[in-house]
Amino acid sequence: MRWSFLLSVPLASLLLLAACGGGDGQPVGPVVQDPEAVVLELSDLPLGLVTTGEGGIHVTNEQACASATDENEKQACIDRLNSWGRRDHYQVMYSSNDTDAVLTGIFQILVGVSVYNTVEGAAASFDYSAKRLEDLLEDKTDISIVQAEKVGDESVVWVNNTIETMDNRDVPISTYVVDFRRGNTIVRTQVAIAKALGSADEAVGWARRVDTKILRVSGWQTILGSPEPSVTAVP
Repeated sequence: MRWSFLLSVPLASLLLLAACGGGDGQPVGPVVQDPEAVVLELSDLPLGLVTTGEGGIHVTNEQACASATDENEKQACIDRLNSWGRRDHYQVMYSSNDTDAVLTGIFQILVGVSVYNTVEGAAASFDYSAKRLEDLLEDKTDISIVQAEKVGDESVVWVNNTIETMDNRDVPISTYVVDFRRGNTIVRTQVAIAKALGSADEAVGWARRVDTKILRVSGWQTILGSPEPSVTAVP
């Protein structure tokens, strides 16, 4: 079977919460034009994972704001994304067809990448979304921030612990989320794994793979080198 759920994180949060901080002046950093060029591919992933559904999708600003409760909120959301220069968003999810995978290791990985016209716009968006994450943490007792090494220019790592019923059994699941910004690019890497087997380091390792692609595609790898350390996937 393919896992139909993406845990208990709302789609609006998935698209808009990938965020954290700017600074004074014009930030400088790598610039990516095509978000599709930096996502994880099947060849990057553990054996047994397959592309979910029809594959990767592009999400417009209008689609990202479609879950707003009313037209005014929806338009405000669109206006924010436009003001930050959010040019494109691409996301893809990989899941296991093996029903026992939920007990043995990673069974779902999602990568979402947004690119902005400028590094400054991406930083402003990241900062706004970090504040929204703080609000979410106040309301959700099953979500918590995890202390982990920084990814990219700035990042935040958090975990959502749930119990999912699968084939008439209750299975504790941890979803580790790494939201980071590198240059003009904001990335969410989301890893679903059996709670007993998961760790923030695992999720950070996959995020670093995306970060490596950003540096390579943007031409900055020769300046900054490859992100370290890397993490080997749970088999």
